[in-house]
Amino acid sequence: MYNYYDNVFPVIVKSGHAVTILLNINISNGSNPFFAPQLSNANTFKAKEQKFYIANGIITGIMLTAFLLNIFLGISLKEKLHFLYSAYIICVLYEIFLTQGLDRQYLYHGSIGINSLVRFIVPCTGLVLLAYIMQLFLNQKRSNSKIKILVDITNFTCIILTCLYCLLYIFSLETKTITNYYQTCLAIIAVVQMLLVFISAIEKAFQGNKLAWFYVAAILCIFAGILEYGLIFLGVTAAESSITKHPNDMQIGLVVETMVVFFGIVYRYNLFKREKEILLTEINTHQGKMINSIVAAQEEERKRIAEDLHDDVGATLSALAMHISNTPDSFGNSEVIDRYCAQGVFLSNKAVADIRTIAHNLLPKDFKNAGLFQVLEKRIEELNSLRKIHFTLIIEGNENRLAEVISITVYRVVNELLTNILKHSMASEAAIQLLVDEKSIQIMAEDDGIGFNQHTASHDGIGIKNISGRVEFLKGQINTDSSANGTTTVINIPL
Repeated sequence: MYNYYDNVFPVIVKSGHAVTILLNINISNGSNPFFAPQLSNANTFKAKEQKFYIANGIITGIMLTAFLLNIFLGISLKEKLHFLYSAYIICVLYEIFLTQGLDRQYLYHGSIGINSLVRFIVPCTGLVLLAYIMQLFLNQKRSNSKIKILVDITNFTCIILTCLYCLLYIFSLETKTITNYYQTCLAIIAVVQMLLVFISAIEKAFQGNKLAWFYVAAILCIFAGILEYGLIFLGVTAAESSITKHPNDMQIGLVVETMVVFFGIVYRYNLFKREKEILLTEINTHQGKMINSIVAAQEEERKRIAEDLHDDVGATLSALAMHISNTPDSFGNSEVIDRYCAQGVFLSNKAVADIRTIAHNLLPKDFKNAGLFQVLEKRIEELNSLRKIHFTLIIEGNENRLAEVISITVYRVVNELLTNILKHSMASEAAIQLLVDEKSIQIMAEDDGIGFNQHTASHDGIGIKNISGRVEFLKGQINTDSSANGTTTVINIPL
């Protein structure tokens, strides 16, 4: 016998003679062997043998190269998809060895029992990996695919059948009937799984997923071979042409399918890399705009503080200084002295009150201890005591969910809205609503004032800039509706 993937018997037939060859095979493990006897001369056989090993050597080299590249990508990118695909490549390569008998020749020579076990484990594992890799590759979920549940059911069935067969093998309960039954089930599952993966790829392709076309092409490459082998196991078609041809349809399909999906994974990586670069550029641009907006808001805030100090505190202190410099010549008249002192006390108190108001607008002294809601309530009470505009405050939610920086920023936004209403609205009634839920903060300010023209430059004043800068800092959105009947401002801030 020759050391070849199949059983080879040298026969010498002289010219003009006939030879009868009888083959006695003792099958004890319940297997169902297939025989395709062929006669060929020594030179033809050697050429066929050489072609066989060259073809399988090239296939093995291609598959191992793809395996090593995926291992490298998996380690570099720390993405499990590449490791799973590396395992799938090994399963495909092993399946090619199984169909050619190379496993018995090189891996476990003479151990036929192991072959009867792995010939079910390997293709089942490959089918499960193929479907799972497709789901990761195309981001298939039950929320975006009607086929996923069918793919999961097929995978689960494949795993259960494999486990049951392993138990039967371990306890030596397998029979020829059971083996034939598993061969039939495996053939049906293979064809069904291929169809489901193909339909899933078509579904994702029509959803706009460019990567899906790689899977469509890959399944088209392998489907003919899988269907042919499935029909062979089911006994629908003859197997001689498929087994004796090297490389056969299934081998070619598996190799091409592996390469197509591998190129798809590489394309996916490049696509994600470009998307990441674009996203980083957009983030940097957004951060630059946000920083500029914050800086502009800070500068406007400083400008307003300077104006308040100059117009209010500065004017009051100037009046106080002038008052002190105009001291009466005579202190004999007690009424004059009382008026003089009362005016001095009034100017001093006004300066202190102006400074307190400016400081309070920036941040109340007891903000950390009292909390956002309580500070806003006190602020509304102070404004209502002035009796210029009557404010109503509606607060809902849990302020403890807010980080300190968010609470401070929200307070300044609300305070800016209140200031704008006081200075510009000429309203009699106004309402502030603050709602804090699990996902967002909603601020709504309404007044019955005269409104403003949203397309004029007056809308782009200091107050509006400060509000916009702070809301943008919190990644929120502002919507304003203004008319002659009043103004409504709604601010949504995500948590």
